[in-house]
Amino acid sequence: MCFQHWLHFIQPTVMGTLQVMMPTRLMKCRTGFAVLVLLALGLGCKSGGDQSDVAAVPVCPTGDVCCGRLPAACPTGYRCTASGTCENPARVWIPQSPFWMGCNSATDSACESDESPYHRVNVPAFSLDRLEVTRAQYAECVKAGACTAPQGQGAPIPQPSSPVTMIDWYQAKAYCTYRGGRLPSEAEWEKAARGGCEQFGASCKEETPIYPWGNEPVTCAQVAVAGNCEAPIGPGGAYPNGRSPYGALDMAGSVWEWVEDCSHPSYAGAPNDGSAWIKPCESDVRIDRGGRNGDMKNTLRASNRSDEHAKNPIETVGVRCAYDG
Repeated sequence: MCFQHWLHFIQPTVMGTLQVMMPTRLMKCRTGFAVLVLLALGLGCKSGGDQSDVAAVPVCPTGDVCCGRLPAACPTGYRCTASGTCENPARVWIPQSPFWMGCNSATDSACESDESPYHRVNVPAFSLDRLEVTRAQYAECVKAGACTAPQGQGAPIPQPSSPVTMIDWYQAKAYCTYRGGRLPSEAEWEKAARGGCEQFGASCKEETPIYPWGNEPVTCAQVAVAGNCEAPIGPGGAYPNGRSPYGALDMAGSVWEWVEDCSHPSYAGAPNDGSAWIKPCESDVRIDRGGRNGDMKNTLRASNRSDEHAKNPIETVGVRCAYDG
């Protein structure tokens, strides 16, 4: 265990029994036959100019057009992006689906004992903040009398748009309640970081990635990793190439994030329904996830876990909130 701390609008077009999303402006491919073959394979084709790819889209059980690989259309208030995610400026939506949680020793050589066993969890639909809660957002809660002030400045001296830190678990929980949300469960957090089985199909167990962006080696394009491109904690969203399969940013690096769960030495006996594991809760030690700028690459893995006493504010631990439905 580590203790460190838009899219062009699109419209459905039916081609035989295949429903695809076609941009409103004309798309061009070199051969019509290639278009049909690629669409049938779900691979799409490059358009002329700056157009998005043509992508095969499954028909949802409800008859609506799904968003990308998601098993549903985006809920009201979210739009389907060119990346196949359901987002609005504040949140991303994660559909109900199973995912594989923990460290897969077949693909990851850095597994730690508290990341096992690798296990399947079915997580209900929920939404999550796209970015970590900022100092300015938290200050609004303090001004409203629903939150108490951070217990220190944090280091380095951050900007209002930087993630709030120096708040303990109880302060983080109070903020999410003020926002009409809650702390995410550890399972929800990890699914949002890695992706559910709708992303990977029948090979989900084998293909669930190590990092939010996939299994590609950690580079400075994705996160401020130790030894290469360490950077002070600054405004969120600075590394869009590190985004998760659902569009959440800074799930690796930036700051650690409190979640609802209590600390346990392994996943033996953990719930498999996506709920938080809160009993027993020895010494009120709670989990935080995601790593921080300047951490080693192994610490930035999506399955990596850390913990702190719930009453202990840390200069590199912040929060993002989850919302039901």
